[in-house]
Parts: sequence; structure tokens; C-alpha cells
Amino acid sequence: ILDIYGKDNKRKDFVNNFNYAFYEDCFCGIGDFEIKVPITEKSIQYLIKDNYVLLDSGILGIIKTVEFDQSEESQNTVSIKGKIINELFLRRCFELTYKYSGKLSAISRSMVSDLCIIPTDAKRKIALISLAQDSIYIPDGDTFKTQKTGDYLADALEDILSNEDKGYKLYPLFDNSNGYELTGLEFRVYSPVDRTVGNSDNNAPIIA
Repeated sequence: ILDIYGKDNKRKDFVNNFNYAFYEDCFCGIGDFEIKVPITEKSIQYLIKDNYVLLDSGILGIIKTVEFDQSEESQNTVSIKGKIINELFLRRCFELTYKYSGKLSAISRSMVSDLCIIPTDAKRKIALISLAQDSIYIPDGDTFKTQKTGDYLADALEDILSNEDKGYKLYPLFDNSNGYELTGLEFRVYSPVDRTVGNSDNNAPIIA
């Protein structure tokens, strides 16, 4: 079941009858998704540009395009394509020169705060975005200095965090006590996790 949320952040419906679903959850970047839904699916009225689709636990997508498939084998099917929620960071850039110094996770949090949470121009604030407070999402690292001018925020985050093989994510938060509602997008920084077979940390392995 794939929940659909509108621009007002409230749950509109869900998709429980789809022919195909795929998403790429990038560790440090912006992933894509695609779902193919029969035209007869009642929820199709809510599968429109800029609405959200909850693809999996912690994986929220933004709908970018809606196309009716014309191929003979896919007739009566709608193809929904979009980006994972980190795409919001491509909507902000460093219009002025910003200088940063500190741990990489702290720098990345300052960048998100400066451009999305408390920007100089209040109109540039992106609703719902907040900084994670759990220390696990503020990993330690080396001290670093950088400055950014003109870069998109998404590119800047990938550039600095990849120096220590760290990743980031906007993690969706929901309030289900009074209906289903998207209430937050928590910015988290992640350290890499060993998923090799027989790893010493007892993490569940990923086998291709």
C-alpha cells in the first residue's frame, strides 16, 4: 500500500493496486521513483504533480510527471515518476557567499538551516524541515572549512559529506492521531553501516 499526501500535507488516499513500483534511495544524493497504476485505480485522482507518495518506511517521493502509457502491452496504465524528498534541496542555492568551519555534520546542518529553516529572506523558508536532535544523526568527524557561492544545496551537501563517506536524508514524520498528516521532514546525517556478510557489528547483510 502506497499512501498519497496532498500539498496540504494531509493523507488523501492510498494505492493498493499497482502494476509496478520502483524507487532508488540514495545514501548521499537524490533518488528517483516510478509506479505504474491501472487507470481504474480510484486513487489516481490524487496522483498529481507535487503530491507526495509514501513508498516505504522513511521513503517519501514527490510526483514530478504523470503520463498515460501508449504502448500496447501497457494500455490503460498511468506512469507516475518523481524524485525522493531530498529533491527539495535542489530548490535552494547559495546566492551569496557562505563560509563554514566545523565538523562535517555540523556544517551540513548549518547549510540546511541557513537556506531552508531560517533563511535571510523568510519567503525562502521550506515548511516542515527541521534538524534531527538525536546524536546518532549528528555523527562526529574531522574539522573542515569550506565556502559556497552559487551551488545548489543538494550538490553542496553531497560534496562535503562524501569527504567522510557520510550520507543525508530528509526523514518524513507523521501524526496519525487525528487522521494521517505529514508533520515534519527531519534532516539527518548518516554514517556508513557495514552490511557485508559476517560483519563484526551484527548488521543485517545486503546480498546482491
